[in-house]
Amino acid sequence: MTWPTVRVLEIDGEPWFVARDVAERLGYRLAKDAVAAHCKGAVKRRLLTPGGPQAMAIIPERDVYRLVMRSRLPEAEAFEEWVVGEVLPAIRKTGRYDVADRPALPDFSDPVAAARAWADEVEQKAKALEANRP
Repeated sequence: MTWPTVRVLEIDGEPWFVARDVAERLGYRLAKDAVAAHCKGAVKRRLLTPGGPQAMAIIPERDVYRLVMRSRLPEAEAFEEWVVGEVLPAIRKTGRYDVADRPALPDFSDPVAAARAWADEVEQKAKALEANRP
């Protein structure tokens, strides 16, 4: 199986993701329906593609999380469990989430680079899962 690349662009210093790419990567069969049902900030933009300019839905980071939280991929479910089981309770109890005991995180000062790094990591994990399937 070939995993789609998640295209990311920067608008006003923030990463925006091609909605279809994210939805397909997260295992949604009907990307357009998933985006319509779960994304609140989706907008249409004309983007340059190898086939010429095309209208595409793009979504902000918050909508990527919405799609992740509703995905049934094992990695997405593990991410959701980490957020709701560890991160949010820590914020409620202490007002912050401390990553001091965790491995070093990537440099998030460049949100587009961070988004691409995240997409690459998800792709590698997905390929590993696919390779280990019977």
